Amino acid sequence: MPSAALFKQATLGEASASAGPGLLAGPEARYKHAAWSKLRGLSGEDAQARYVDVIAITILATDAVVRPSLHIY
Repeated sequence: MPSAALFKQATLGEASASAGPGLLAGPEARYKHAAWSKLRGLSGEDAQARYVDVIAITILATDAVVRPSLHIY
C-alpha cells in the first residue's frame, strides 16, 4: 500500500469516487487515486498509524542496508 495513499487518507479523508484523475492524467496519477480509493472506510487516525508504521519500516530497512552491522572478529 503506497504511503502517499495513507498520507492522503489521514490528511484529506475519503477519496471522492467522482473526482478521480482526469482523462489526460498519466498512469501514476490513476494508480495513486486507485490506491487511495481502496482505503475508504479507514479512519484518519488509523491511516496516520499505518503511515507511521510504513515510514518506520522503510527507515529501518534503509538503515540496515546503508549501515550494516559491524562485526569484529
